[in-house]
Amino acid sequence: MHIKSEAQIIDKPASEVYSFIKDFRNFEHLMPPQVQNYKASYDECSFEISGMGSVWLEMNERVEDTRVMASSTGNTAIKFDLIVNLSMQSPGQCMAIAELNADLSTMLSMIARKPLNNFINMMVEKLKEVLETS
Repeated sequence: MHIKSEAQIIDKPASEVYSFIKDFRNFEHLMPPQVQNYKASYDECSFEISGMGSVWLEMNERVEDTRVMASSTGNTAIKFDLIVNLSMQSPGQCMAIAELNADLSTMLSMIARKPLNNFINMMVEKLKEVLETS
């Protein structure tokens, strides 16, 4: 299953947005209210989602000012990759799009698609909000 968020135009340069998203310690500000017990280092994070269990992520790709990619690890029930792509729109503005790739059965895809789509849309909306108010 592949899910892509709505594009968000952020009034900050791509370098500033990248500096924020390359560090999992900043992702806590992007999480929805259902996320609890968020713990993070620069390269890894773990958290619990009400009704879904624990999630462990490890950052496995950083492309300066362009993209970050993290993959689920450990005992996470669903194996997935989370990607945030950035593209410069102007010197002081960039576009952010989040993508989620998960290996799910057809039945589970039908159930999970909407909540996961809401999750990544909320994540990029909060990214815009956090960075534009800082």
